[in-house]
Amino acid sequence: MSDAIARRDILRMRISPYRDLAQAASITENRYSRSDVKFHSAVSVAQIQKEADALSKEHGELDARIQEANWLTELSSYAEVGSFSGGSEHENSPWVIPVSYA
Repeated sequence: MSDAIARRDILRMRISPYRDLAQAASITENRYSRSDVKFHSAVSVAQIQKEADALSKEHGELDARIQEANWLTELSSYAEVGSFSGGSEHENSPWVIPVSYA
């Protein structure tokens, strides 16, 4: 599971530069006459976007599998949320879940 989470995080980090590059390379020019400077992209925006889409798809599929595993995994131990004291004043609180320190 930790390998899947690490892979998902790496994919998320790899997607952003592709998206940023595709956006920066998508040149919108306002040419008023034929003599104005014409811009040409130095990279293939379509290829960069395709790569970003492939990474996004892989990220989404992996994230869905991780979420599915989280929902299907039965918890064997619980952690207390909201307080570290663990005192009896929290026994009936909906935010306290019993902790097993085996």
